[in-house]
Amino acid sequence: PYTTLFRSADMQEGIISVGATNGERRIRTAAAALTDLATAFEIPVIISCVVTTSGTVAPVLSEITTRLRDAKPLLRTTATAMDDAPFRAALEATGRKTLVIAGVATEIAVRLVALAAERDGFHPIIAVDACNGLDTRTESTTFMHLCNAGIELSAVATIAAQLAGDF
Repeated sequence: PYTTLFRSADMQEGIISVGATNGERRIRTAAAALTDLATAFEIPVIISCVVTTSGTVAPVLSEITTRLRDAKPLLRTTATAMDDAPFRAALEATGRKTLVIAGVATEIAVRLVALAAERDGFHPIIAVDACNGLDTRTESTTFMHLCNAGIELSAVATIAAQLAGDF
């Protein structure tokens, strides 16, 4: 079995459009591709969601839910998913140590979980084309900080090639 786990952060309708660095269509395509990879390689996926400013929980992107019909998104109340008990329990239950992270906003949900995962002995990989930042300057700074912390930045196509191996 692969030692990879996909983690989707706040890939919810309406929330993905908050970002300004990656177009909505590109985010949807990347989310669909990661979900297809997870299905093809039997990789567990953990989806975490947050309540919107209106107090509701926006639906997870259909590009994810139509491919993972049995997925049960976890509603978290913390900025860092690693500090959320249900998320942490789901993550530890997989027994996997490599965590591919995608989501919105890069500067918050993606950054915080990646740094906490690294701190806690996981190997986080950021799928940069499946992320959307709030601003180009702040997202660039986030990527630099993550690299300096030893966190791997990658692309969905690269992740696919690594999973496929000898083709």
